[in-house]
Amino acid sequence: MRLNWDETVAGVSMLAVRDCLKKTTMPVSQAYVAELIGEAFDADAFIAELVERGWWEITGKDTVENTLTGNAVARAKKLKPMPRVEAEELLKRVLEAVDEINTSSLHSYRVTRLAVFGSYLSDSSDLGDLDIAYELEGVWTTETWDEVRKRTLEAFPPPQSANKMRRLCWPEEVLLKKVALNKRVSLEAFSTLEMYGWPHKILLDIGDDKDG
Repeated sequence: MRLNWDETVAGVSMLAVRDCLKKTTMPVSQAYVAELIGEAFDADAFIAELVERGWWEITGKDTVENTLTGNAVARAKKLKPMPRVEAEELLKRVLEAVDEINTSSLHSYRVTRLAVFGSYLSDSSDLGDLDIAYELEGVWTTETWDEVRKRTLEAFPPPQSANKMRRLCWPEEVLLKKVALNKRVSLEAFSTLEMYGWPHKILLDIGDDKDG
């Protein structure tokens, strides 16, 4: 997601707003928000503006939480502008990575839908990052799940420090790391794209075609 880093929200810098949203992915008290932004700022005005922007929602009497858009803001990266020609080359590499994933027998998932959205669809010659929406589908059945997952873990071993939950999710994590080639690529679930009706361009849609 591309932000105007020179902009402020109720006097709070956009970088500080981004860092605040990183800590509000779960419901937090409005008193905690005041602590996050500091006494020099008006917490009520800050909360009201983030709610108006659709980045926060009121989830209780005195609590707020990120919306899906707010979570996207929390993941925004402050990067130097990327020339469009560089973004086009990066998109080409993403598509190549997806093709490699979908033709490999080592992954537990395949990419069924892929779209580009955000600043790439604008006429701007400089972009912030490359926004990609994805949808995955498991390539196993109930009977083959253990075998497929074992094959993936042997091909792409998780770090030794990985706990049980991360090991369980590792097949998906390792695939998404291959799609997100570098910090310029921002990934978003396709369901989020559809929920908000964000304009996008379909790059891949293999739907129920099991032969890809």
